[in-house]
Amino acid sequence: MELVTALETCLTDDAGPSTTIRAPSLAEEGERKQATVVSAQLAGRGALEESMSPADVDRLLETCRSAMTEVVIDHGGVVNRSSGDSCEALFGIPASREDDALRAVRAAMTICDSV
Repeated sequence: MELVTALETCLTDDAGPSTTIRAPSLAEEGERKQATVVSAQLAGRGALEESMSPADVDRLLETCRSAMTEVVIDHGGVVNRSSGDSCEALFGIPASREDDALRAVRAAMTICDSV
């Protein structure tokens, strides 16, 4: 419940200054689920930007995001966010499996090895 309260007070709408977006309560939206979140970020982006053209950096980052997305999907997860030099994946949502946490760890290790 603390998360919902924090969301209700912290989230703002980009369309206007400090417009609060009301987050739905758990009772309104349904059930609680256990999920595993994997967050991956490419290290050294600043060095890339200093040594490569912006277009080349963008192409490289897109290639990395695509690779991370493929790994997540191959391990049974869903990509929640993917932008810039990072990717956030969820395991256990929308459908849960008994080994979601293990799948998440394997995906994270594969991402580290492949990117």
